[in-house]
Amino acid sequence: MTNIFIISARRSGTHLLTDMIINNFNYLRNNDSIDYDFLTNENVKTFIDEMSKGNKLAWSHYHNYDNFFNKNLKPEHIKKLKEIFHQSKIIYVYRDIRDVIASHYYRPYIQESYDSFIEYYNKHDMRDYVGLTNYDGNHNDIVDTLIEQHKNWFSIYFAKEILKLDMEVISYEEIIMNYKKSLNKISRFLEQSPFLIKDVRLKSLEDKKNDIIYTCHHFRHGKIGDWQDVFCEEWGEVINEKYNKQIGNHVKAYLLNPKLHKFHDPETKYFQIDSQDWKRIDEEISAELNNYKDYFNGFDITGLINNRYEMCERKLDDVRYSHKVFFFDDLVLKYLIPCKAVLDKKTFDHVIPIASKINLLTILKTDKILYEHNMTPKLHYAGIHDGFLIVVQEKFKVFDFVYRKFAINSNWDWIVNNYLFPLVLENFKKGLENNILLTDYISPFNLVFINSELKCVDLDGIFLFKNNNELKSSNKYENQINIFKDIDEVWIQKFGKSALKNHNF
Repeated sequence: MTNIFIISARRSGTHLLTDMIINNFNYLRNNDSIDYDFLTNENVKTFIDEMSKGNKLAWSHYHNYDNFFNKNLKPEHIKKLKEIFHQSKIIYVYRDIRDVIASHYYRPYIQESYDSFIEYYNKHDMRDYVGLTNYDGNHNDIVDTLIEQHKNWFSIYFAKEILKLDMEVISYEEIIMNYKKSLNKISRFLEQSPFLIKDVRLKSLEDKKNDIIYTCHHFRHGKIGDWQDVFCEEWGEVINEKYNKQIGNHVKAYLLNPKLHKFHDPETKYFQIDSQDWKRIDEEISAELNNYKDYFNGFDITGLINNRYEMCERKLDDVRYSHKVFFFDDLVLKYLIPCKAVLDKKTFDHVIPIASKINLLTILKTDKILYEHNMTPKLHYAGIHDGFLIVVQEKFKVFDFVYRKFAINSNWDWIVNNYLFPLVLENFKKGLENNILLTDYISPFNLVFINSELKCVDLDGIFLFKNNNELKSSNKYENQINIFKDIDEVWIQKFGKSALKNHNF
């Protein structure tokens, strides 16, 4: 049976989730005296032998996937550990970092060492912080360190299919607040039903006397919002805002697929197994793609893919694209996954390879038109590899991106204050004239402004229709026009006249 690795920062719910699994499912804890974080050349073989039997659960508090295997071990042991990890089910359990900090402070030996929380926070040595295993030392602040750990592991989760990892995430708060729903979530991920239904949440230390197996002896009450007892609400809100900006909002958007604004159409419903006749579509699209098989002859895409981590000069700061976008000297390699929200493994494996072919055909059919109109960068390659759509584009200077070039304000001020709205409308109209609908030309992160020309580097938002009537009757077109109307209201307020007036959409 498949093994399980639980990954977390310490004090985030590692034992809570472990206890849930070993008490409700057919899994055994690996030898407690040999934890993954503390493997040595003396005990690694015992750990490998235990995990090789299957049906075992291990945990790790490693800070970063990149150094997960950077252990001072023999190469043959490293190779075997990688195999075990990649063949296991991975669960990342996370918790409000404010409560993580508070929970660590409440540990007896910490409170004995400091007179107050403020003294602890200001004077503690990061190297002594037990939440850091194999920490790289980039930060001197617990908040930044915990945010970075979340970013590292969520970036893996966002690209788990590309990295060929079977991975799930669950929060401490989910387990505490809705235990049954959390148990069902883990059950679906493990692909087995609970043989018992035991609630491992402690209501008091007396609960340890029941027949539940507990893997930790340092229990507290597990209260959510415990941070309010140790530091002020204002500082807590500052931390929360910082966390949400860097990682939290991305996680919510990916996991929950919410309606982001009144004209946004959440997309998961279009990527379900029963939403379309995928088999028929696959046959039709595959036949059309044969006409483009020589489109990029001579480009060494295999070498670029295989060496992308070693060769790339930088990656995007955005955690969603850490393992999907790679920059080289004059090229950018991108993995384009059609659905931007989480799908269960069965649905993903069935739908995404076909949906990726649809996007590939659209890119190939519109490439020359859009490039000749100076609307998109030069496309060096586009194709399907291991079921994923990969494109290689011309690389622009970082400063040329709109979000770096101009001061970007909230709402639609950025596109109005920088006089970009008319340029967006012109390009949008050029697309319509060729039955092409452009839906991502209003994101400052997708736009490049060079020599008075506006180009879009994101090929995901391109849709090709058979004719103009079909295009203009689509929901995507209606939503786009409604967004333009909203922007136009801001334009009118600033300039006293409409930018849409001259365009017959």
